[in-house]
Amino acid sequence: MANNYAVMVQPANSTLGAEGLVVGDLTEGGHTITNEIVDKIRGGKTDRDYGAHAEEVTFTANRVEDDEGQEALDEVIRNKEQIKVWLVDKRVKKVTIGDAVEEVDGHDAIFGYSVVSEISKSFDDEEDTIEHTLAIKVETAKGTLPKLPESVLNPSTAAVDFEAPGEYTGSLEERANA
Repeated sequence: MANNYAVMVQPANSTLGAEGLVVGDLTEGGHTITNEIVDKIRGGKTDRDYGAHAEEVTFTANRVEDDEGQEALDEVIRNKEQIKVWLVDKRVKKVTIGDAVEEVDGHDAIFGYSVVSEISKSFDDEEDTIEHTLAIKVETAKGTLPKLPESVLNPSTAAVDFEAPGEYTGSLEERANA
């Protein structure tokens, strides 16, 4: 189920401390690992072994105007740059993060550096979707992330707090009152 997963991306040249960008309105996706099979002839019989390893992360999202994750993917494919990708299991579980002794709420995830090999935008009278294919450089790594904010885990529960005129400045995501 797509609602059990989130895709986060971050351009590889982002500044240290920059946050990951969640790709909005994910509808489906996957992680594929393939191995080339090499044939060797031994004593008149075919022996097979593993050859080159390749991985890719693919996902489809409904087009969301001004979605920072979708915009980052579009920018890196146009500029032929690398992008980091995390495929995150949104189901919360107890995990150990780093050298921590106690378990905390977190998420299983895979991580990899990638190049965007394809972005395909399609639309009809009912849908406006974007399909992404990210080719992983070398291989992915399994790990854990701290618990994601509720707005990522359950976007439908996100809410805006009331504010008075002039109380804050900036966009909803980057508002400030100091």
